[in-house]
Amino acid sequence: MKASISTKSFDPKKAKAITPRTWQSRFVEGVLASFLAGQHDFLCEAVPAGGKTFGTLLAASMMIEQGIVDQVIVVAPTDYLRDQWIRKSWEMGGVSLKSFEIDPRTGRQVINDDYCGVVTTYAQVSSGSNADVLFGMGRTKPTLVIFDEVHHCGEEKSWGSGVQSAFWARGGENLFYRLSISGTPFRSDNERIPFVNYEKKYITRDDGTLEVQWASKPDFQYRYVDALMDDEVVREVTFRMETGKFSWKSNVGESSGKEFIDVDFEDELDEMLWNERYRTAVRPINEVTGKASNFVTEILTKANNELSLYRDHRLHPHAGGLVLVEDKEAAEFVGELLTNLTGEKAVIVHNGIADARTMIENFSEDSSRWIVSIRMVSEGVDIPRLRVAVYLSSFKTQLFFLQFVGRVTRWMRSLPLVDIDGAPLGQSATVFIPADPELVKYARELQEEINAYIRMKMARLGPGGNGGSKIDSEYAWINATEAEDQAEGHHAAGGYAEAQPDEFPEIDEFKNRFQILRNATRASVKGIMQYVRNQQPGTAASANDPTSGQPFNEREHLNAVQAMVERDKQNQKDGWGSIQSKAPAKKNQDLRRAVSKMVPHLAATIVKGEIMRGNLINSWQKKTLLQLGIRLEIGEDYRLSPELTSHMVKMIHSALNKYQGVDTKNANNDQIAERMRLMADWEDEIASGKVPSIPNVTD
Repeated sequence: MKASISTKSFDPKKAKAITPRTWQSRFVEGVLASFLAGQHDFLCEAVPAGGKTFGTLLAASMMIEQGIVDQVIVVAPTDYLRDQWIRKSWEMGGVSLKSFEIDPRTGRQVINDDYCGVVTTYAQVSSGSNADVLFGMGRTKPTLVIFDEVHHCGEEKSWGSGVQSAFWARGGENLFYRLSISGTPFRSDNERIPFVNYEKKYITRDDGTLEVQWASKPDFQYRYVDALMDDEVVREVTFRMETGKFSWKSNVGESSGKEFIDVDFEDELDEMLWNERYRTAVRPINEVTGKASNFVTEILTKANNELSLYRDHRLHPHAGGLVLVEDKEAAEFVGELLTNLTGEKAVIVHNGIADARTMIENFSEDSSRWIVSIRMVSEGVDIPRLRVAVYLSSFKTQLFFLQFVGRVTRWMRSLPLVDIDGAPLGQSATVFIPADPELVKYARELQEEINAYIRMKMARLGPGGNGGSKIDSEYAWINATEAEDQAEGHHAAGGYAEAQPDEFPEIDEFKNRFQILRNATRASVKGIMQYVRNQQPGTAASANDPTSGQPFNEREHLNAVQAMVERDKQNQKDGWGSIQSKAPAKKNQDLRRAVSKMVPHLAATIVKGEIMRGNLINSWQKKTLLQLGIRLEIGEDYRLSPELTSHMVKMIHSALNKYQGVDTKNANNDQIAERMRLMADWEDEIASGKVPSIPNVTD
């Protein structure tokens, strides 16, 4: 240890005795090797709940101990995570950090011998002269900067500009060691992230052409499937895609005023109507009757039953559930629904509640059933007892969805591994989502990782992987003799979507009992049940005669299950029995993409102009927006809320319709070309800082 580091501020012996996982040790080795070789930037992509905080603190501790750095600066996205880093830095790594504060008398950050660094937030770094103060800290001592959830920064956004000013500009590129960590190292707006290397990737478009994209290139990866294979790191997630019938009155372009009745997620709709259907689905209050939505009530009932299953039959009596909603009104309404459903008051947290953070911490420790949130229970919030989650948010980006799923994947070592009969329990989690094509796509990608895990684990347990011994895992379930009576006389509904649960209850029970089948189609489950019955599985030996039992051929059954999983996968690729993502009408796709791409730039131009004039979009159709329930929210980078951006897209399409008086979907090639030229003119005006005259948007 270097003499400049006080034992008050750094003492790894005082940290909790935690044995690093294999991946954490490899990660630390990679960080040290990279920095000792002269590199100054390192990106780690690690799955949420995989242990990246401890791995990062272990790396920081080793860098201090080996004299590479003398101090640490942590930058976190929220105040909550800032406080969490302060607490965990000493508990896990023996590194004493304090909150970043400026002495008002001197304008400097003072670090005494009790601390060897600070924890700040991206907002603090980007505010006032804080970047200068942090840069000055790096000039006094060799410094490691840890960027927690670095995807919050875009190079051209205020947070991204702030961290570049503090830790890159003015010679800072070689002054600091920068360690960036994220479970999702990408941004929904495709903005580049500071201090991250990128590589080309080629994406196939709908029309078969290739699109070049730039993707982040991590220096170290620990993916979801890696964590699954390591055992007792993360949980295996099961998705329940829920569908239903929805009715609403449209506010979209030429469909405005038209009533859509009994529309489900499989009906093909225009792109703009997709969003209306989804918002109708997740809205807990029926806008026509003013009463509770049947769809939301049903999905909450199923989720609560699933939570009871974990509590009563899977030996996790304190298991909890999370519901994510879109606004405060929805949070209060859903909380009331859950309270009436369970007889136990649901915990409701949002930024309008003064002690919300304390309520989250209390919920993580007690045995309450449900917590309802808008965004507070998101990335970095650690509630390991969450086993069930319900996604009712209107915010549908893949990044936000993956962070949400990460809330229920944290493994708990204190839970039993087997049930009262000695059968393996596993430690699964269940996420309920509306069967919206976008959400289904995200879920399928995660399920592909789970399927890969199943294949690899089967291979590991097969001949040569386990010495041919009896399989001691959750996959020993296949000796399921009680399924024989349940399977008789029932037919399976093929396809990716779930049939109604009361239609084939025996198949549902069989799926719920066995971890490997949670993502299989019902047709496959029916086939497996028939296979198990026909194979006459082995019987247990009697207490008086240990040799009386019949042998059980695990590999034969596992091979049958694997074949069915592969067949399901191929069926889904072929489009059989699957929920297909309904693409917008083929005509006009390029025009639609151009509009969607243009809107954020147009929004920023208008909003900046209105703010400079001291207004807040007061020239827009406020009445229409309020009728749609759209909030006029402005982000730190002048970005609008997703609802308002979507509304602008609709209005521009409506303007294009009026330009030639025809339906956009049915426009001929010449008309489309003319509209594309008009779009190009508007984009040129936006690029020059002007606000184009677009009917319905700028009038």
